[in-house]
Amino acid sequence: MKKGIIALDIDGTITAEHHQLPAAVGNYFSKLTASGWLLIFITGRTFQWGIEVLKTLDFPYYFAVQNGAIILEMPSQKIVSKKYLDRSIFDTMDLICCNELSDYVVYGGYEYGDQCYFRPKRFSAEMLNYVEHRVNTLKEIWSPLESYQEMPINTFASIKCFGKYPDAMRL
Repeated sequence: MKKGIIALDIDGTITAEHHQLPAAVGNYFSKLTASGWLLIFITGRTFQWGIEVLKTLDFPYYFAVQNGAIILEMPSQKIVSKKYLDRSIFDTMDLICCNELSDYVVYGGYEYGDQCYFRPKRFSAEMLNYVEHRVNTLKEIWSPLESYQEMPINTFASIKCFGKYPDAMRL
């Protein structure tokens, strides 16, 4: 019988560093699960990026990635819930981003190796430099497309827009 559920964000809640779960925190979580608590970790990150933080945990827990678009039972990585977007959102996103210096990026999701799809021609040179830095830093896999019609998947975990702070606030 479970005592209850404890749901926690990763960044800044259980970590001080982006990729490091302090050993004392991991040990405490282990004690909580041993005493009957169920833990759920939630992040806006992709699976590949988020699991780096949790890789030392050796007990069962749930992992909600990309803001809950998919929830996995760990360590088996069994999908227990999935709420993905589909291509019908593209027309609206095209309207939102039509006068911007960057475009939206489609995040494929866990089943697709966290592949990201983007249209480089819709990014300014400055934003393309940012994208390159992000890809190298976070080890994300971005595939360039001329059109999202070329994308090999029909549903996906999330869409993200990139831009400078004033642009993001306006959007």
